[in-house]
Amino acid sequence: MKTIRNKVFETNSSSMHTITFNTITPGNKDNYVIEVGCDGEYGWGPVGEALVTPEQLLDYALIAYADICPDKDECERVLEEVKRVFATHGVTVNYKLDAECNQHAIWFEVDPWDRGDSSKLPTAHVSGYIDHQSAPHESDDCMYLAKMVRDDPEELYGFVFGGGEVILDNDNHD
Repeated sequence: MKTIRNKVFETNSSSMHTITFNTITPGNKDNYVIEVGCDGEYGWGPVGEALVTPEQLLDYALIAYADICPDKDECERVLEEVKRVFATHGVTVNYKLDAECNQHAIWFEVDPWDRGDSSKLPTAHVSGYIDHQSAPHESDDCMYLAKMVRDDPEELYGFVFGGGEVILDNDNHD
């Protein structure tokens, strides 16, 4: 059975990430600080694990965005715009460095197997990941979230602070 609800978008795969976008417009958050490093491991996860904190939701969204980010200039522009829009609501966004590679949340380099091909452009990388079947290239709803980061940081703010959630699950249990 399929339940259809207005303004709620959900997706399932074998990794069963369910993304719920809420339409509640949240108020301002005075002096709230989010530190995000794009380092979450969003694979199959524990059964029914829910991502509900602003830090978790923004981390997941930025990892989704990294999957569609075409180049360093756009990526840096988008990350700065996210910071700017969140700041208008009293939220400071700090992008942490990845401890292993001392890079920011999303960084660019040529994939190791492409190093000999000078025609290859550097690709986006993050410390974390979203399971391949739930990532933007496989999930319309995750693609919607990735494009939200890029195209509408105001809507992203609503997702992060307005009651959105991502539920991680898998189909390997009874």
